[in-house]
This record gives sequence, structure tokens and C-alpha cells, in this order.
Amino acid sequence: QLQSEGLGVHLLHAEESHHTDALLSHRAVYRTMFEDAPPLYLYHRIANEPIEGVGRWVLNNNIEDKDSAIAYVDSWAVMPHLIHAVNDPGKESWIVRRGEVWESDHSFTVRCMPHEDSTHPDSTVYIDISGFAWPLSGFYVQLGENDSPVFAHVSSVAEKQWYLFKRGSTWIIGENPNSPEGLAYVRDDSPLPGLIEGVEWYYSSNGDWQALQTTIISGNADRNVYAGLHDYRSIDFLPESQNFIELKNGIIFPSLGLGTGGIPLSIIESVLIEAIKIGYRMFDMAREYGNEAFLGRILRDSEADSPIPLRDEIFIISKVWPTHLGFNATSNEIQQSLTELESSYVDSYLLHWPICDPSVHWMHCEDTVDKSGTWGQSWRALERAYAEGSVMSIGVSNFDKNLLEVLQEIAVVTPHIVQNHETIGALDMGARIWCGQNDAVFVPYATARNLDFIPSHLKDNLASIAQAREISEHAVVHRFFTLIGSAVIPRSTNAEHLEENLITCRYELIDDEMAMLGW
Repeated sequence: QLQSEGLGVHLLHAEESHHTDALLSHRAVYRTMFEDAPPLYLYHRIANEPIEGVGRWVLNNNIEDKDSAIAYVDSWAVMPHLIHAVNDPGKESWIVRRGEVWESDHSFTVRCMPHEDSTHPDSTVYIDISGFAWPLSGFYVQLGENDSPVFAHVSSVAEKQWYLFKRGSTWIIGENPNSPEGLAYVRDDSPLPGLIEGVEWYYSSNGDWQALQTTIISGNADRNVYAGLHDYRSIDFLPESQNFIELKNGIIFPSLGLGTGGIPLSIIESVLIEAIKIGYRMFDMAREYGNEAFLGRILRDSEADSPIPLRDEIFIISKVWPTHLGFNATSNEIQQSLTELESSYVDSYLLHWPICDPSVHWMHCEDTVDKSGTWGQSWRALERAYAEGSVMSIGVSNFDKNLLEVLQEIAVVTPHIVQNHETIGALDMGARIWCGQNDAVFVPYATARNLDFIPSHLKDNLASIAQAREISEHAVVHRFFTLIGSAVIPRSTNAEHLEENLITCRYELIDDEMAMLGW
């Protein structure tokens, strides 16, 4: 149901799956059913130039004529009534045409009407699949309203369009909703997928059928499907002595993790296994580090009774290198991360740098994929991945306050995490203030890398505090940053240092000691 003071109230219905325009941008198309007037269409498309990556929901009289739009809102949300669950507050308002002028209309609302078989109006589900069939994971949105509902898989990077549909007492995932064949099935007579109770889903693999753990997340009267997914994907348990920060979307973010940049690939697997076994639950990775596949294999082989926890107990950060800036280039890198991690999601995905500087040899800008690609286009790729559930939070690295303000202007989802270089005596107060004003978590990196070069009085104070506390200077530094609201990601390959870093939050620093370190 669409309602606006200027447009009145309209009921729109999703197109049936057999209709040629049932899907646009892998999202359902809705239209009114007027008997004596042309229909109104509500649909999604990429606005302006596709390379810019601006996802937009549009209300229009003519689905073919983008210049005749009546109203629009920029968002990659999988359904129009869920825009508020994806976009930041203040970024979810529709823009309505008033003659030749476009104006924000806060009275413009879209909501779902209840299905006769459910007390909750929204039938959208997220299906989470473990194991080899993880690419079938994702949001599934309903098409049409017939007795045998069809749900389309919302994935802008999937090689094929998949559907979830019912045949008799069996729910099937396949390419053709008019065929009883598919890649997955479950025996269950529920009228809607959100009501399925059967847990024995079977997936096709080289001619055989294998049972895989499958979870269906749906909305209810108290929370929408996005909130349900965020609850489901949040870490439920952290080992003793570890703290966490709650991101602005409710995702749990461990306040201490292992930085993996610079750890040689020849030893990365053994370091990761040791860190996981002693209690690390957050890992800072990146496409440039080339180490995602190692963690993917470790988690793939973990079992319920293993000292290696399951995937849903680990928070993974990854980052796109500036050689892959641009909407399509970044989208491909996100998909490659998922493939190497063998996971349907990454907990947080960041832009590693805002530009590729040819004068910096280690950036190897000669390998740039899209010479015209920009960080703004890449950010929209992150927004799309976030809205489609393959990334649970998004952020940036090496963005100063000025760039963060520019990002804030163009984004509909602002960063959950900002990761910049900091050390004692050289705090990035501009970015920190921006984070505080916009409910983002600041994560300093390389905090203890150059302690020999900090101002001499701070170096003396650090040594004095460490001696008095009988802990290392590195431990003092890590605790300093966690006490000012940051998560920290120290890198180490030494077992003793890994242990010490892990118990950072057990240490205390009094106000005078914090002041001695420059706070």
C-alpha cells in the first residue's frame, strides 16, 4: 500500500513470475490494478549511468520512460517498504515531483498488507545455507499473489536468477518456477517460506543430494527481516575477558582482533589456527593480503565439537584495494571474497584507500582494473552488498574528516566502521569526532608499530606506566585505545604476544595515566 498526502492511497500488486517485467534489478515490480485508468508502477533500477551504481526505487506511469517519474528514493533495499531498514535516518524520504520541482515528501509511505496465511504482512525471507550451496543464500521476495507463490532470489552478482517455489508439499529452489526440477528442496506443506518448519533441506551436488544446514530468517510483528538477519548474524558468545561494541545496526563487533596484513602467507594458516584456538574472534583481512582463502578453509573444516569455532562465531573484516575502485570492479571483489571465504557473507567490508597513488609503488596502480573508477562508485557497491545481505556492515579506511563529510553527502548508508592509522601522540581527532557524530566505530591500525618515534615525553610516560603495571608497552597502548572507545587489531605471529593482546581488556588505566599518554 502506497500513501502520500499529494498522491492519495494506492494498492499495488507484485507482477506474476511469468510476466516479462516481473523483475528489475533483481527486485519485484509492483503495479496498480485500475480498471479505468493506466497503471502506476513501483520498481527498482540503476539511476543515471550504470557505472555510478545509484540504486533507486521509482514510482512511474511508464516503466520504460525514466524521465516521467512521479517519485523516487535512492536505496538498494530489496523491498520498497524496507527502505527505512537499510538507509540511514534522514536518507529514506521519497522525493516527489510537484510540477517542475522535486520535493521531499515525508508523508510518502509504503507498507505491506497481510497475507491470508500469516499474521505478519511481509513474506520476504532470507535463506542462509552452509556448505557448498552458500551461493543460493540470500533474500527471496514474493512475485504475484497466486495459490502457488513464487519468490525471486535477490542477488545482483549471481550468475543465474533463482526462484523459490512450491510444488505439492515440497518447496524447491530452481531456475524455472514452472518446472518441478531444481537444485534444492525441502518437504514441507507450509503456505509461505517463513513458516517452513522442515530443517532437512537437500542440495544437488554432482548428481547426488546432500543435506545442508539451512536457516530461514523472516520478519515478524516486532522486527523486519533485516533486523532478524542482523540478530542471526551477530556473534552470540565471546570468550572470557573480551569486550564488544554494538554497531549502529545492532551487529556485535569484538573490540579486539588480529591484524593480518604483512603476515607471510607461508605461516598465515598456522597463525590463524593458533589465534582462533586461544580465543580470537575478529580478523582484519583484505583482498591485498591474499589470505582470505586460508581462513575460509579453516572455518569450512570446523565442526560443532571442534576447538575451531563455526563461521557464525567469527567476525571477518575485508577490504577492497584501490586498484579495484569502481562499481563493477568492487562488486566483483566482494564476490571474490565470498568465494575465497566460502561464506555467504562478510561481517564488514571496507574501502582500503580512497585513491590509487601511482607514486606509491606498493599500491601497484599499474594493475588498476577500471581507470575511471572512483571511491564513490565503490561505496555504492558496498551499499548494494549491504542491502542484499552479503555484507553485514560497511566502512572505509584511510579517509580523513573531509573525505568522510563528502561521503556523508552521497551515501544513503554511512560507514559503520572507520579504520585509520593512529598511534600515541598522533590521534586522528577529525575522523574521531566525525565517528562520534555519526555513530561509527573508529578502529586505529598500526597503533604500536612506531613507538620509537613518538614524542620523547610520551615515550617516557609509556615506559613508566608499563613498568608500574608490569605489562608490556604494547599492552598499555592497546588498552589506551580500547578505553577511548575503539576496537584494536594488533598484528602478531608470536604466541606469547597473541596471548597478551587477547587479554588487553583485563588491564586498567586510571585517568591520570590516560592523560600522560595524551588523552
